[in-house]
Amino acid sequence: MRTRSSAPLCLLAPVLVSCGLFGPEYLEIREVTVGPTLARGQGAGPQSCMVVDGEFFYDGIEGFTWEAGYDHRLRIGKHDPWGGKEPPQDAGRYAYRLLELLDKTPAPSTPATLSQ
Repeated sequence: MRTRSSAPLCLLAPVLVSCGLFGPEYLEIREVTVGPTLARGQGAGPQSCMVVDGEFFYDGIEGFTWEAGYDHRLRIGKHDPWGGKEPPQDAGRYAYRLLELLDKTPAPSTPATLSQ
């Protein structure tokens, strides 16, 4: 009885993964710093949001859990969860996913971090 080698499939799998066939295709991959405190932002109403690279960030980051008192350095991927279609009116155009936690360091003590 003759069996087929799985070598061609093993060689093809990384190519398929890198083409985005088994997950989202990232429109952008970037490194960001998430601050140690949440900010009071304004969307449909008052809400808390993360501070990413010094600016309010109203979206979540899939796979990331924010922790008060720490600066987080992340590599994140931006993707279109709607596959090019129009998102619902109350949803963002893009979604973000944690690709790698690069660094997590205690933030310097400030009145804002001490009150968390």
